[in-house]
Amino acid sequence: METLIARLSRRPDVAYVEPNYIVRIDSEPNDPRFPELWALRNIGQVIGGMPGLPGADIHTVPAWSISLGSPSNVVAVIDTGIDYTHPDLAANMWSAPTAFTVNVGGGPVTCAAGTHGFNAITRTCNPMDDQDHGTHVAGTIGATGDNGMGVVGINWTTRLMAIKF
Repeated sequence: METLIARLSRRPDVAYVEPNYIVRIDSEPNDPRFPELWALRNIGQVIGGMPGLPGADIHTVPAWSISLGSPSNVVAVIDTGIDYTHPDLAANMWSAPTAFTVNVGGGPVTCAAGTHGFNAITRTCNPMDDQDHGTHVAGTIGATGDNGMGVVGINWTTRLMAIKF
């Protein structure tokens, strides 16, 4: 590198030479409850009276400097449904681009464009969560990041499809 810089610096058509440093910043979100998420960043913080274990996490902060997710990725959450009106999830909910048909128990169920998934329990196109677990899981996967409210998901901009079973 030093040799190349010296050679280039002597050229009359070059005004300035410096190394091409790779600079990365950590993308830490402004979501107020982010510090409570041990799985995403555990620095030993005490939550609910229990201390965390520093480093026992999935290291999302450095990963976010590489990618925050993509709306072209659709993640189907197979659980108790998703509260698709939740303020931290609504922007990342998948909406069917066209009508689709699901065959359950030998019978077809057609869901309209714009629906957010499928409910296999009631055999309807409304996968609204009534147990909160699927909403919690969806938040971990894809709650909108850096929106100044609630929590943040691993993918800030993914699309979440609710499959209620």
